[in-house]
Formats: sequence, structure tokens, C-alpha cells
Amino acid sequence: MKVDNGTWTKSAVRSLTGRLSGAVGRTTLALVVTLASAGAAWAQGAEAFDYSRFEPQPTQGSDLLNVSSSELLGHLRFAAGLFFLYEDDPLTVVQDADHSAVVSRAVDQRVVGEIALAFGLFDRFSLAVAMPFVLTQGGGDLELFGRPGESIGGAAPGELRVIPKVLVLAPDDFGGFGLHLLCPITIPTGDDDSFLSDGGVGATPTLGLDFRTEGGVVVALNAGYRLRPKRVAYNYVSDDAIEWGLGLKVPIVEPLALVGTAFGSVDTAKSLDPSDFTSEVSDTGLTVEGALAVQLELGAGLAITAGAGGALVRGVGSPDFRAFLGIDWSSGKGPQDGDGDGIFDPDDKCPDQPEDVDGFEDHDGCPDLDDDQDGVPDAGDGCPREAEDMDGFQDEDGCPDPDNDGDGVGDLLDKCPTEKEDRDGFEDDDGCPDLDNDQDGVPDAVDKCPDEAEDMDGLADADGCPEADADEDGVPDEKDKCPDRPETKNGFQDDDGCPDTKTRDVELTAQAIRIKKSVYFAKDRDTILPNSFPILDSVADVLRDNPFITRVRVEGHTDSEGPNDFNLELSQRRAESVIAYLVEKGIAAERLEAKGYGEEKPIARNVTPGGRARNRRVEFKILSVYGTLLPDVEGGAKSK
Repeated sequence: MKVDNGTWTKSAVRSLTGRLSGAVGRTTLALVVTLASAGAAWAQGAEAFDYSRFEPQPTQGSDLLNVSSSELLGHLRFAAGLFFLYEDDPLTVVQDADHSAVVSRAVDQRVVGEIALAFGLFDRFSLAVAMPFVLTQGGGDLELFGRPGESIGGAAPGELRVIPKVLVLAPDDFGGFGLHLLCPITIPTGDDDSFLSDGGVGATPTLGLDFRTEGGVVVALNAGYRLRPKRVAYNYVSDDAIEWGLGLKVPIVEPLALVGTAFGSVDTAKSLDPSDFTSEVSDTGLTVEGALAVQLELGAGLAITAGAGGALVRGVGSPDFRAFLGIDWSSGKGPQDGDGDGIFDPDDKCPDQPEDVDGFEDHDGCPDLDDDQDGVPDAGDGCPREAEDMDGFQDEDGCPDPDNDGDGVGDLLDKCPTEKEDRDGFEDDDGCPDLDNDQDGVPDAVDKCPDEAEDMDGLADADGCPEADADEDGVPDEKDKCPDRPETKNGFQDDDGCPDTKTRDVELTAQAIRIKKSVYFAKDRDTILPNSFPILDSVADVLRDNPFITRVRVEGHTDSEGPNDFNLELSQRRAESVIAYLVEKGIAAERLEAKGYGEEKPIARNVTPGGRARNRRVEFKILSVYGTLLPDVEGGAKSK
């Protein structure tokens, strides 16, 4: 006979069958009775042990059911969880290898609840405790275990687990690969009578390796060696075991994910021959189980996990069926960045001061307030990488002044050293501004045709261009399909004279200039990153080529990360930075106004990185055309 299925998957029956080959004429029932009688005297000294196989990780939001991952709690972050599971036939005694003849159901069902708490330190270490309680259980007579007339029932405590965990390789630093160590330690708080205790302290040193993709797919592998006191119950020897677990997490549709694990163990001790308890039987001691669950992330660190599983290769403690439900809350996951500068605190030399991210020694995490050490802080230094020459001329701007008027013509060759050359392609090498290149009486600053003299015919003479184009779109009326509507100069069908609503990167609508690419800023700052210059240049082109758009509001929006007041102020500064960029590109400041909304107007949910990225945006709303306010636009005219 062997103890099996949720059970003890040992080959005692096969061995015993060989020894009793002479008793061919006996019935199966007679064989069971004979074995029970033969083992009864020995079983008086049987020891209980903890048969639990499924031990959920304390942080379900970042781990994979009972498989650990390299995503740790951040420094001084907490997590708490409740986990409930139901198991059917977790501990039975069977007669034959195919488990078809059940002799005894020591435990035929049980419901377990587990409370877990976890705490993170220094973004590299976490400590968790988990305490299971059997809420209800039931089973048959325990005569084979030396307790005739008794059965398991009622509530009982399990073994307290203390779980230290150390991060060795962080996935963010190694292309998604993570490596960590953990060592669950069991404290003998469990009930012996309910097969919930090993009777002594145990430990399972474990190595964890995992890989995660940018899309959120996680694959994790755990391998450990379980050290536990040796105990014998009927013919099963509970001793050390090699344990393993393989987990997979795949996002389905936000915020749902599918989580599955396969796990098992190999016992190091052989089972005893139930016909001769002084000898062992040949057995692999292998147990394999599987579990599949759906996980729902509700935001604010809260996650719910529900699933089921059971034995694939039966062994001690592996039930026919298992169902479970977990509720987990975490105040923060993964390495933290206290100052929000994009450098994790363990690698940040100034964890409480954000790096200024100006391209100068940005990897150390410390702000560099004066890169060129010229005494002019970078915030006001026009040349942060070139030291001011301190020659008494504009020394406060931080730039050397070999050209006082800054027109690109050295003072030695500059005929107008205190007047800036206008750099319009007309006599630019003399250093003097040429305010009216074509000498038509219209200053170049307002002359739309600075190299073509105005014909002064009384028709729109103030624009500086000879008129043969009523709508002033650059397409002669004889070729203009829309002579009373100006062409949209955007590189798209510009020769037909009609306005276009779309460009490659910008879409011009009746009430907005819609951009198809994001405007990126330095984290928590209003500094525009260089990869956003092209899209802003396209916006400038649209404004420049469509002068009938006389007022545009630049709106800044943020996600919900951080304080509301900070986000509101940050969005206002970012909108102002965009205006400053457009003005630098030649757009008149009076055509623009800035408005920051902070996190007030999200267009996506803020519970995922993708949703937060969509909410961090800049929008351009048209308020007026030809000097007339548009109706039904916030800040514009009201329709009647």
C-alpha cells in the first residue's frame, strides 16, 4: 500500500505486490485489510508532518502565484495580502499505482486562509511573513497513522513562514533579466494533529531567475532545496526535498493578466515497504502540479487573483483539485527614485536632489549647477559649457563675447558692432542690419516679400508683396482653385490654392492644431527634449503659413503621479516652454497663450504606464481667426 494523491505518490504497493505474489487468490479488499493489520502496530509511533505543497508568495501583485520574481518592494514600502484556497483530497492512502483503490482519506477536503505582510528596504531587500490558518477540514479514520477512531476536523494553525529576499540583478539594468535569492524559513507553529507541522524549524534556500518584456510578459523560474526535520508517517518518510517552480504572466486586456505556474518537488528520502518497515522501496519521489489564474489590477496597488489547479504527477500533498482567491495591496513596487530624476536611489549619489539632465555628467544623479565653472549658474548661463570671458560686456549671461552684438560677425569686421546684423541673406557680412532689403518702404520685419518690392497700387500695400493673389496664399489667382480661401502651406498639394486639413505630423482642424506625435519633457521639468523639436517645428510652420489663425492656446496636461498642485504648476510651465520655443522659431508671442490643466482632463486611465503616457500631452486650441473669436471654444466666443 502507499500513501498518495494529494497523497503520497510512492511505489509501496508495487514492491509489496511482488513480495505477496503467492497470495494471488485473495481479493483486493482482503489485501487492504491485511496491510492495515500488518502496519497497525508500527503506526502507533507514526509522526505527523506538514503536507502543504502550495505556498503563495506574499506579494501577488508582483510575484506569480507561488513563484517568486525579481520585482521587489521599494524602500520603506509595504504590502499586505489575504489568500484563500480550497483543496479536495489533499491526503489519501491508495492501494495501487494508478490510484484507483483509495484505502483511506486522511484529509478529504480543507479550506485555508493565509495572511501575509511584506516590507522593502533599500530597493534591494524585502522581508515578509505569512501565516496560514486552516479554516475548516475533514477526513476519515486515522487508524493507519496510529490514531484509530480519530479523524481530522475543525480549524487549526499552519506553519509561520518568514521570507527574506535579496535582489541581485535588477531587470531594468540588465535588459529585462532579473536574479534574486530568497530563503523561506518555517517556524513550527502548525498543528501536529492536522498534519500541519514538521515539528521543527525548516528553510528553503531558493534561486530565482526571470525575464520580462516591455509588453509586460514575465517568465520566472525558481529552484530551491527544502531543509526540514525527518519524520515518518505510515510508510512515507518526510525529509529534505528539491523544489522547483516555473511561472508565466501574460497581459490580456488592461487591467487583466493571465498567470500560470507549474511546480513540484523530488523527495530525497525513499518510502518504506509497508510489509517490512525496515526496508525501502524504489521510487522517484516526484510530484508535479499546475495552477492557472486571472489577475485583475484595480489601481492604487490593489490586485485580485483567482484561479484553480491540481496534480499532474501525484504525490504527497497534491490534491485532485485546488481553487484559490487572493487579494493583495502594495504601497510601491520595484526600485525607487526618491527625487524623480530617472536614476534609481541605489545608483544615485544625490538621492534627495534631482539630476538636472543637461547632458553634463547626468549619470551620477547630482545636479550640476555651473557646468563650465564660470561663476554664472547654468539656470541663467546662456553658454553653460563655455566659460564667460568676464570682459565687462554682458558678463552676467555666461557667454564669452568676441562679438558684442551677437550677430555672428566678429567685432573687428563689424561695421555696426553694437547693432545686430539681421541675417536675412542680404549683405549679411557687413555686420549691419538691413531693415528693408528691397527698398520698398515696407520694413523686412513685416514684409512678406522682403526681396520683392511692393507695387504700391493701393491694394494690400502694407504686406510688402506685389498683388496677383487675392487670398495671399502664394498661388496666383489664375491657378488658384480656391481664390478666396488661402492655401495651407504644409507640403501637401500646396499648388492647388486650397486649404488642406492634414499634414504628415500635424492636422489642422476648425478649432485645433492636432499633433500626431508627443511632446517630450525632462521628467518633472519643463525642459523640452530634442526629439520633440521636429514636431514643434511643424506646428510653427503651420502657424507661420496660416497667418489668419490669430490666437492659439497652448494647453499642458499631466498624469496623476505626484501632488495635484505640483502637476498643475508643472503643466503651466511646460505650456509656457512650448510657447517660448515657438516664439524662438519666429511665431509672434501675441498669437499664443499658455494654460496648464495638470491632471484635470485625462484622456486615458492613469492606472497603467500606457494610460499615464497618453495623459502627459500638449494640445493647441485655436481661439480666433482673422481676429474673431471662435464660438463654443473655452476662452472663445459663446454661440447663441
